[in-house]
Amino acid sequence: MRAVVFVRRSGARGLGHAGWAFDCGDGSFCVGSVENPLHHLRTPPRSDGFWALRTRDPIQPMRQRHYTDFKVISLAEADIARAWRTVAWVSSQPYEVFGHNCMDATYDVLRAYGVGHLPVPAHHWEPNHWFDCVDAPRYHIGDADVLLEQAGRSRAGVALPDLDSLITTTPADITPEIPTWRAPQHPDWHHFQADLRAAQHAPARKWRPSLAARLAHFLTRHHTDL
Repeated sequence: MRAVVFVRRSGARGLGHAGWAFDCGDGSFCVGSVENPLHHLRTPPRSDGFWALRTRDPIQPMRQRHYTDFKVISLAEADIARAWRTVAWVSSQPYEVFGHNCMDATYDVLRAYGVGHLPVPAHHWEPNHWFDCVDAPRYHIGDADVLLEQAGRSRAGVALPDLDSLITTTPADITPEIPTWRAPQHPDWHHFQADLRAAQHAPARKWRPSLAARLAHFLTRHHTDL
């Protein structure tokens, strides 16, 4: 079984944007994200750009939405039904810049699927940094193929052609289920909160403004009030 983390490096004016895919065990994948096209700090569910589909080619929907890179995580076992219930729960939640953004949604879906070693979606992390901290092989999405990357560089000659996209229907009548780590006072919630508090800050770089400064600039450009 395979789980996939996607990133659009240029999303949110360089903060990045994350999405997910997971193997449904029948040759298809659930692929999705929460796009927040209105760029508000909080956006209601019907306007937050949530999307999810089931497809045999998880790359093509992400290429169409200009995602640039992804990482593949292999699992011996996966809880497909729980992941779908979490997808349904994510679809019913408002977008919130802290606590329920694209990074949080991707984390929740893939953790429910069974990925146990994802970095926590810390409030002071941006999606690009979170993606970089995921411990898995990285691939770059080209215009017509996918290139394996190591140590941040593409290896010449390693090209994986995409499968023809075949969209299928998503399961009907899925009951949304809040992840236990999102349910206040659940033991998993307490552990999750402790992990969030313990998350280290992203390494500072002279050429890279702080997350707060970049977020403020992004909101200003989109005329969004803090």
